[in-house]
Amino acid sequence: MSPRFVVVVRNPVDVVRSTVEAAHGWGGHWASPYAEVVAGRLMNTMRAAITAARDDDTLFVRYEDLRRGPEHWRTLTNFVGIEESWEIPDLDGHPFETAAFVTPQGVDGRSAADERRSFQGFSFHDRTARLELSRWERKFVASYCSELMRRYGYSPIDARLNPLDRWWRTTRAVRRTVARIRREI
Repeated sequence: MSPRFVVVVRNPVDVVRSTVEAAHGWGGHWASPYAEVVAGRLMNTMRAAITAARDDDTLFVRYEDLRRGPEHWRTLTNFVGIEESWEIPDLDGHPFETAAFVTPQGVDGRSAADERRSFQGFSFHDRTARLELSRWERKFVASYCSELMRRYGYSPIDARLNPLDRWWRTTRAVRRTVARIRREI
């Protein structure tokens, strides 16, 4: 059997918001705090994945669909050829309380439930302290990533930038440049 690849796609606005939030906390050593930078990296990564993908060995699946329930997980497991039973936990809970379990089937078809392996989530966002993107940042991401949003069925956000938004964009660019220069000094 040839290798199979699964590319999980998430709403670009949510990816950028989550990454910018991580930059202000646990991901400060790798994540950028600038929505523009994160959107650029996301589009570069997705364009590379789309370019490299072949219909017979690559499945693009929406993150939001996987969160909807087991039927979407079955599409994924069938594609990669896994014949295991999946117990999907409450995905909104804390990762230490809700782990997704995979119960492998033995070679001879017997259940290996006692060999259960736990896969913990890698992050948890305190929804009460959630960082939100500014109106301009949301518009920028929606405009910059519109190709990706249309391709995977995400609702477009009115991405027209008014003069005030353009001023904000210029101000952000200047602040980012000053910050980069300070780091280099």
